[in-house]
Formats: sequence, structure tokens, C-alpha cells
Amino acid sequence: MKIIKKKPLVDFYEKHADAKTPLEEWHSKTKKADWNNFSDFH
Repeated sequence: MKIIKKKPLVDFYEKHADAKTPLEEWHSKTKKADWNNFSDFH
């Protein structure tokens, strides 16, 4: 999956430090994902 920009995530977790680890993990997993359609996402 292509993530267009990481900056919105960074902006958010700079204001909400407890969100940094979960968002970084989500970003890493999502970037590696190979979803072909919405059903794959679920």
C-alpha cells in the first residue's frame, strides 16, 4: 500500500506522544501490505 505522506502522522504524534509507537507500527505494517481491494483490508 502506498502511504502518500507520513507528515500528518508525525504532526499528530508530536502533539500526542502516547500515539507515537502505535502509529509508527501501523505505518510500518501498512507500508509493507499488499492489499488488492477493500476486502483484503478487512
